[in-house]
Amino acid sequence: MKDYYKGIDGLRAFAVLAVMFSHAQVPGIKGGWIGVDIFFVISGFLITTILLKEYDVRGAISIKNFYMRRILRLIPALVLLILFLIVYAWLFTNKKILLSVLYESFITMVYATNWILAHGAPRGYLAHTWSLSVEEQFYIIWPLLLSLFLRIFKKPQRLMLFLLFLIGLVVWHRVSLFEHGASYRRLYLMLDTRADCLLIGCLLAVALFHEMIPPVEKLRNWMKIPLGLSVLFCVYMLHFDHRSQSVQFYGYFFIAIASAIFLLHLVAIPNSLIGKILSDARLRWIGKISYGLYLWHWPVYKILQQKFHSEWYILASVGVALTFACASISYYFVEVQFLKKKRRFSTTAKTEQHIEMIPQKVVLES
Repeated sequence: MKDYYKGIDGLRAFAVLAVMFSHAQVPGIKGGWIGVDIFFVISGFLITTILLKEYDVRGAISIKNFYMRRILRLIPALVLLILFLIVYAWLFTNKKILLSVLYESFITMVYATNWILAHGAPRGYLAHTWSLSVEEQFYIIWPLLLSLFLRIFKKPQRLMLFLLFLIGLVVWHRVSLFEHGASYRRLYLMLDTRADCLLIGCLLAVALFHEMIPPVEKLRNWMKIPLGLSVLFCVYMLHFDHRSQSVQFYGYFFIAIASAIFLLHLVAIPNSLIGKILSDARLRWIGKISYGLYLWHWPVYKILQQKFHSEWYILASVGVALTFACASISYYFVEVQFLKKKRRFSTTAKTEQHIEMIPQKVVLES
């Protein structure tokens, strides 16, 4: 496998734009949640690929280095946003809101936003960080579990079967909770009900890393129908709010499958039509700053709505423009500087060659 596929940045761009326009309440785009699911699958795929490469070189995974890379990738941009919100609340709001922002900031920094929202907390300036909480809760245990699995399952086929079992278990658990009347927040926000999206990305990483896919020409013909259905399904689900029962019952799982099909296509057949579309330089740029776009869009929208009672077309124009400005500042003046420091936490020269092309090309760990 190569270290970088241009189309993955384009897929990130589609995912973050879906979230941004959905939260701007653009008519006809209720399903921005599919962007979060796409991010889950991409994240599971890319991080598992990095860990597999490291294990292949060293025969082990450095947990310390893994966490340091995660910290350097995620924390600086998040701290910048939190500092902005604290200063904003201090200067332009009241004491009650300032205390609320301070509490939200603490919950966000310990990656517990999904827990408090699932238990009925109001959606504040940092409510959207629930998805970061789900990812980071998963990555607290995933490197440890993967290290264990790689030692237990000597053959990749057995590891893939076990991952399929885990995915099925999560889906069964979610459906069971749904049938017993669990709230949409419980189903939407918690790791135990959303881990299948991340695990599907992990499964794809194992399959591709061990070259357990058909030859390219055969794959090209076989994937035409699944790829077309995946595009149609994503467009269809954009019309459904995440509270919809159909989304909770089958939407999360099938969007994750569709995302994995997109990724497989981009990695195995990068010169295809969809690969060329998603490799467009403008989409790739949006994908590169997608973490900042995701972080900033919700508080920017919320401030505009509170101060100016903004309609959707204001959020989709002024709000989006301000979000791009903030995300660009975050990426070029903060994130890139810390991404360069990740090199020191690559374990060997060979893993460094595999992994640390990130600042110049694509942020693999998102």
